[in-house]
Amino acid sequence: DRVPSGGWNFKFDTKWLMVHTGTMPRIVYFDGHLAHYLVHNCEGTKHDLKSFSSEIGSPIAEAALKAAMTALKKKGHPPSECHMGFVDKDILLTYLGGDVDNTCKGYYHLTPMINNDHCYESEEYQHEFPGWNHTRVYNVLLDTVLNFAEIESNGIAVDKPMLEYL
Repeated sequence: DRVPSGGWNFKFDTKWLMVHTGTMPRIVYFDGHLAHYLVHNCEGTKHDLKSFSSEIGSPIAEAALKAAMTALKKKGHPPSECHMGFVDKDILLTYLGGDVDNTCKGYYHLTPMINNDHCYESEEYQHEFPGWNHTRVYNVLLDTVLNFAEIESNGIAVDKPMLEYL
């Protein structure tokens, strides 16, 4: 239960694991979405896995998956049966394999940039947060991924009398 885990937008992956398997990872080793955002934080930049995959010249085989789901609709399947769970396993495995492959490529592409603090540092940023670099920020964000997934899934307890007192 102490195996390091990672993904792209790993908070979403964690919530999926919690719902479908009842388990939750204990250690987040990599989140490509957070890493990409730190390295490429320009306004208008997309940080999803599909955009990153195109950026590195390794697009995910999404067309076959979409075609298979469309074919299910055309055959008259109800909407509840027109999703990944009803697609031919070979098509699904090709799609998921590309997803995993490009997440791994993201790890090898983005982690060195974060560790070498390759990210843009403004004077204002250094003035407001002295001593903080992108490696430190990334590690703090990784530590919050599992907490936010749990909060989104289970909510938080609120001490109403204490809030009223404050």
